[in-house]
Amino acid sequence: MGAEFQLDCKGLKCPQPVIRIKKHMSKMESGDLLSVVCTDPLAMIDVPHFVATANHQLLSKATEGGEYRFVIQKG
Repeated sequence: MGAEFQLDCKGLKCPQPVIRIKKHMSKMESGDLLSVVCTDPLAMIDVPHFVATANHQLLSKATEGGEYRFVIQKG
């Protein structure tokens, strides 16, 4: 397993969370994990779509108290 990173995208509206995730992941190595927290409800659609089209793996997604949390493994 690789390194683990965290990214706070709270308060950002679509498409900013995905843009930030993409930029952050470009600096990561294959197998690294990125934990992301967002507050935009569209993230529940946009983030999984980005992960699938970029050949990464979505390990988990959850909704908790108005926050949307994702764990992504870089492909």
